[in-house]
Amino acid sequence: MIGQIALYRLGSGISMALPKRWAYWIGEQLGDAQWRWSARDRRAVQANLSAILSATVGQQDSRVREVFRNFARYLVEFFCAFTAAPPTVIIEGREHLDHLARTGWGGIILSAHLGNWELGGMMLSR
Repeated sequence: MIGQIALYRLGSGISMALPKRWAYWIGEQLGDAQWRWSARDRRAVQANLSAILSATVGQQDSRVREVFRNFARYLVEFFCAFTAAPPTVIIEGREHLDHLARTGWGGIILSAHLGNWELGGMMLSR
């Protein structure tokens, strides 16, 4: 666990220190390394993709490797979000959020689990 925390902190520092293009490239290389070295993670991704696609997906399928690369790119984006200028975001139904803020009532926000959905929470806090 401590090793994982150290790796995330290292990744965060690298992501924020380097130009984005380089950080993404390094992230993809680390994603490839995780794909190669972790049979357990490969099996988990393979099982998930097989369930989603309703078809058997082999561990060497390029889509399995791409999941690791996408997660690495996501992490670079996530780490950089804390220091980056706020991205341009369009919030549909903003008037509902404003109403909740004025009345002091809580609310529930629904979102698809697609892309970097954590950025929505960051945007709301900003």
